[in-house]
Amino acid sequence: MATIDVLVVGSGIAGLTVAIKAAQQFPERKVVILTKDAADESNTRYAQGGIAVVSDKIKDSFERHEEDTCEAGDGLCDAAIVSKVVREAPARLNELIGMGVEFDRDQTGDFCLSREGGHQAHRVIHWQDSTGLQLSKALLVKVKQLPNIELIQYRLALDLITFAHACYLDIGELFEKNYSSQQFAESMLEYPTEEPDLSLHEIKLSLQNLMTKYVGIVRNNKGLRYAYDQIRILEERMTVGGKDYLHSQSWCELRNMICCAKLIVEHSRQRKVNRGVFFNRDIGR
Repeated sequence: MATIDVLVVGSGIAGLTVAIKAAQQFPERKVVILTKDAADESNTRYAQGGIAVVSDKIKDSFERHEEDTCEAGDGLCDAAIVSKVVREAPARLNELIGMGVEFDRDQTGDFCLSREGGHQAHRVIHWQDSTGLQLSKALLVKVKQLPNIELIQYRLALDLITFAHACYLDIGELFEKNYSSQQFAESMLEYPTEEPDLSLHEIKLSLQNLMTKYVGIVRNNKGLRYAYDQIRILEERMTVGGKDYLHSQSWCELRNMICCAKLIVEHSRQRKVNRGVFFNRDIGR
């Protein structure tokens, strides 16, 4: 059994950044990054927008950035957290630059700043239209430069088990890219992936239909209650013989989708005021 000092699950900007910081602060300790796909396959690489940070203190200020953020949040923001994030943003930006991340600059070397929705000032820095991709590439290069970081790809984190002041990780081995689609399909046959009456594909489709029909932009209490009850039924159908099948990647990802769906519906049912892009017809009646 391998012993790991620092385990990071996921290879997006958050995971890569914390792994780099941990490796640099504790060079004698082993840091492992675990990701279920290729290292560069994460939500980070698909982010096209930039990073909002106050860099021109003549035309902009922390106070204006905080004001814009809280106004866009329509009363849902924690002002103290907004202030902390806004005021620490320049330092976090410098950290990223120090890790090798580049951003568009003008001929004088200053950042090219854009203005996006919800901002009064030009304060969004970017790398062309692929800021996330630049972040991912640069941070992965930095990770490979640090000898005490090990990057493990195609491993799915199934569970974290804590016992006797230690934490144990249960992982599943997924297909490598050099597998053919037929080999991957054959490897999955040894794991039961469906119940007698409803397959994983059918459960996923049912979940998608429920969320689209009853938890869309316009909602009502009756629909939310129905959606929640049906999601719980789908969750029960994910369990066979009292034991969850943790072997299949499809099963694990569908389990996570159902968990997220439940949280979304639960939160929506607790809302007493219509804010943002969602509207409950029964609020205010």
